[in-house]
Amino acid sequence: MFDYTVFSGTYGTVQNTVNNKLKKDRMRNLAKLKLIRNRVFVPFTRKNPRYKVYAARYKWFYKSKARIPLLFFYRIGTALTCRRNRAKMEFEAILKAR
Repeated sequence: MFDYTVFSGTYGTVQNTVNNKLKKDRMRNLAKLKLIRNRVFVPFTRKNPRYKVYAARYKWFYKSKARIPLLFFYRIGTALTCRRNRAKMEFEAILKAR
């Protein structure tokens, strides 16, 4: 417990974040797929709890329902260009997760 606290840093590590998310689900492979799906796909309906968060962050895309499918490609593009290191670390953490 001491090592976990000391070596996690201020905001935690990517590996610990992924492991904590996967611990909630008992079926590891399905949990990994579910985690990837939640990270990649965009909420389309107001019933989804993440809809308000995405609508606040990506206002331009949520002004019209026709623009929402474009957000998927925008997020993939920014992950591959601007946040390349973060996306790589998260992908490696998912593959390495116990």
